[in-house]
Amino acid sequence: MMWMPLFLILLPLAADGWHFRRHRKAYRYRNLLLTLVAAGDLLPLAGIVLFWLMKDNTGGVVTAAMWIFFAYLLLTLPRMAYYIVRAFGKGRATRILAPIAALGMAGVLIHGAVSGRRTLAVHRVTLRSDRLPEAFDGLRIAQFTDLHIGTLVDPDREMRALVDSLNALRPDLVIFCGDLVNIRYTELDSTAMRLLGGIRSRYGTFSITGNHDTGNYVRDTLSLPPATNIAALVERQRAMGWRVLDNETVYLRRGDDSISLSGISYDRSLARQRHDRTLPGYDFGTTYRDVPQDLYNITAAHIPQLW
Repeated sequence: MMWMPLFLILLPLAADGWHFRRHRKAYRYRNLLLTLVAAGDLLPLAGIVLFWLMKDNTGGVVTAAMWIFFAYLLLTLPRMAYYIVRAFGKGRATRILAPIAALGMAGVLIHGAVSGRRTLAVHRVTLRSDRLPEAFDGLRIAQFTDLHIGTLVDPDREMRALVDSLNALRPDLVIFCGDLVNIRYTELDSTAMRLLGGIRSRYGTFSITGNHDTGNYVRDTLSLPPATNIAALVERQRAMGWRVLDNETVYLRRGDDSISLSGISYDRSLARQRHDRTLPGYDFGTTYRDVPQDLYNITAAHIPQLW
């Protein structure tokens, strides 16, 4: 993944060099300006240095890295928009439109960081199947995923809004599909447990683990082994009333009819394969053991390739 920070550094540096060479006579202090913008381009390098200097990925380190990256975007993308407009010519129109484009890009970024990231969108999807028992016609499922508590800017406010939104849907069943925390189980503190424990539905809230839940990104594994992290996280979810499905299937019943709900835990061995298009030979373990083939099934999985 080292190609990504290299790309983020080299592309704007190349754009800076091209622009300042093309407009060398327009900038009185060209060398000083080029030095300042290059410093902004090197912010991803500062994030890498911070990462390697720290003994572990603490919440503070992750938050600092997040804001360093945002500062990089805010310093770089508006400038790229400016360069693109100026590339169309040296006339008066482009000199006026270029700063407008830069300010517009900056406005989009700030809006996204301040307001957009807290916006909740509800997507309603109707599923139809001849295999669904009649008693379950109209079953309302609310599914959400990837909360990443450790990187929420205002966690109390954002989680309260999420819970209110879920409860307003009046779901029969709530399913969470992994990555509850970002780095370690302690992000699910007492306040988060109280708020998320307030989700209400007829059958309750079911969850599975994602790659961030397993302690994959804890660097100091002596102080917090991955097995300890996932066990503590599962215990806290159960304490707030959630049912964690660990490669297992449960049955939901209405009258004389039933359907099955299966949950696949994230396998830590997939750390290097989680973005591969296919996962040949994946072992589902005990997930579907003794589950009747003709029974309508819902499966919760963090990585979609398992389909």
